Amino acid sequence: MTSTKDIICEAIAKKKVISFDYEGGKRKVEPFLLGTHKDSGNEVLRAYFLSGHSASNEGPGWRLYLTGEMSNLTMEDETFTGVGEQYNPNDSAMSEIFCRI
Repeated sequence: MTSTKDIICEAIAKKKVISFDYEGGKRKVEPFLLGTHKDSGNEVLRAYFLSGHSASNEGPGWRLYLTGEMSNLTMEDETFTGVGEQYNPNDSAMSEIFCRI
């Protein structure tokens, strides 16, 4: 069985959009960085939210997702450039980085 971490790192390497259920709805994002949160120690994904459910009702933008809260994770056929405005490959929220653009 492929782990969430493996799927996300493969999507990052291939610059593929992913979708998943999170906090009551389906989301579609561009994954940029997967690592361990410096404060909580939880595995988290830094991604650019494209569309779908948003608890904050904000539009597209940068979000941090707890991978343990994701379900029905799918790597889509859709690709992205891997260049994000305000993307920091040395994300200060992370104490350890597993994979990144």
